Amino acid sequence: LVLREAADNALRSGAACEFVLLEDVLAERVKPASVYIMLNAFRLLPEERERLHALLRRFGATAIWLYAPGYLDGRTASADNVSATTGIRVRPFDGPAQAGSVLRIVPSNWSSEEALFGEPLVWDPLFYIDDPQADVIATYSEHDLPSVAMATLEEGWTSVMVAEPGLPSLLLRVVLDVLEQHLYLESTEDSVDDAVIVGPNFVGVHAAARGEKSIRLPWPSDIREGLDGQNMWRQRQSFSLPMREGETRLFELQPLSLLEAGQGG
Repeated sequence: LVLREAADNALRSGAACEFVLLEDVLAERVKPASVYIMLNAFRLLPEERERLHALLRRFGATAIWLYAPGYLDGRTASADNVSATTGIRVRPFDGPAQAGSVLRIVPSNWSSEEALFGEPLVWDPLFYIDDPQADVIATYSEHDLPSVAMATLEEGWTSVMVAEPGLPSLLLRVVLDVLEQHLYLESTEDSVDDAVIVGPNFVGVHAAARGEKSIRLPWPSDIREGLDGQNMWRQRQSFSLPMREGETRLFELQPLSLLEAGQGG
């Protein structure tokens, strides 16, 4: 359940995403990315961990780790393995502990000062972050101990440890915004569960709730809506449109050249 919801929420993050196997990343059979979300890297052999760190260092990338990355290393099951994997020190609770967290970084357009996420279920093991070098993003509601934190490591890559057993779309949007990643959908309370699918010269938006949706493109483009091109916008980098709950709209993009966009010399 945790993995399926996290994969769905990656599509709701507002960013372009692609699902690949960790073994393909380690073998460099896929293109490098600026951000990797490690949904189920619970078992990592020491040589796999070293190889993954080397790739993250070479690309200057960010890794977002879910729950218990590297907890199993082929010999032991330990919180020390999680710390070694993430570069952020974590500790286990003494016995079963209740999950459920509160986000400490909330978008300015949010009506609530606090955003709760995660189910208040008992987990064993459950980890918390104990690292003064890491910036806290969320804390457990029950324990007030850090459940999500970010650190820029001396090795040249960034680590985000999500000890809470879940990865909600709002948390992903906040983290990706801090990392200055491009988000195709503006984050509002009405759009937090909207999904975006991005392909070559293509953007699809699915509205989970009724409202005005604001779409931002990485560069100016000619935008044609639908298969029949009934709506057309020229030289636009952002646009808004009303959408009904459950509605999906498709857009074909024809990016402008730098000269056409007025950015060339």
